[in-house]
Amino acid sequence: MKKNTNSIKLANMFQQRYLVALIIIAVLVVGSQIIVQIAISKQQDDSRVVNISGRQRMLSQKISKDALSLYESQNTETAQWYVEELEETYTLWEWSYHGLRQGDETLGLPGKNSPEVEAMYDDIEMDYRAILSSAKEIVKIASEPEYEREEIWEQIQAIENHEGLFLEGMDKIVFQYDHESKEKIRLFRIIELALMLITLLTLAGELIFIFRPAKHHIEHSLGELEQSREVLQQHATLDEMTDMFNKRTGMMLFQSLFSNRKREGDEMCVGFLDLDGLKAVNDTFGHEAGDHFIQSVAKAIKNSAGSGDILFRYGGDEFVWVFDSCDKKTARLRILKSLERLLRESVGKPYRMYFSFGIVSISETSKKTPEEMLSEADQQMYVDKEKNRQKRREIGG
Repeated sequence: MKKNTNSIKLANMFQQRYLVALIIIAVLVVGSQIIVQIAISKQQDDSRVVNISGRQRMLSQKISKDALSLYESQNTETAQWYVEELEETYTLWEWSYHGLRQGDETLGLPGKNSPEVEAMYDDIEMDYRAILSSAKEIVKIASEPEYEREEIWEQIQAIENHEGLFLEGMDKIVFQYDHESKEKIRLFRIIELALMLITLLTLAGELIFIFRPAKHHIEHSLGELEQSREVLQQHATLDEMTDMFNKRTGMMLFQSLFSNRKREGDEMCVGFLDLDGLKAVNDTFGHEAGDHFIQSVAKAIKNSAGSGDILFRYGGDEFVWVFDSCDKKTARLRILKSLERLLRESVGKPYRMYFSFGIVSISETSKKTPEEMLSEADQQMYVDKEKNRQKRREIGG
């Protein structure tokens, strides 16, 4: 009874310590994720701000270029085109400028500038307004019929007079945005490292105060887990050599898919593949070469299979390929593609790796069960194998 009471107390102590450790780790993980998400969001915002502020330089230069091109236009049609382009340019320029300073959800701009950046904007405010006012006046004048080109020259000169100062100021702003973005990233990294250090210390505390005292209990649990593992091994679903489904599991999946497609009226195909010359490879070059042959075929068909296809090893040198939602033509192309892969891998080997195959479509066959459908594909495979033998006889190989 006393031993049992001590075990209960020990278990409760472990439970309390483990719970505290889990709470600390959970808080740290959640905190880290929050910080990471904030950092990602801030970095996206900063990237957007840097890009749009950099674009402002280009747009201001485009305003100047469009205004000069309008002045030099020789016909009405060309002039009208530059008027429209100039209006579009300064509209975007004005929109972006206000977004950078005040924020704009559509542009993805937060508008929360530092005092340093705001001071820089104040320095170029007069130049910005002068350029914008002149550009709008040019569009207004040029939109009138029969205007004289000389009427816009004064506005063009005003744009050119202020453009240099505006570009110089925007260079400083872009640099400041970039500098502040890097500082934020550096701060987030410091916080992330601090959280990681606390997490590691917490894990070390778990090791010292929880897992080490519970060693004997864990060993007992591991013994039970080993027994469970042995049971699971007996019910393994994969073929060890090819890492494909084994026959039992593959047939279960095939039967399930067959029933679904039969009920829903959807297309599917099944291919039966049989390696050509595996026995000769085993007898001549050894079982290691034969195993490589089998594994190469498995790799080739896995690399050519669709996402919904089912592949399993049916026997020693036999494979089944179930094509989900696939017609017979497409299924054949996939098999031929896998054959091409296999033949390329055969280059340089003293033997050729090849296989024969048969394909049956659920819409073409009258078979009522997957076993019957597979049997029909098997029969077609033997027809293909005989054709391959005949071809080898004809070429003397």
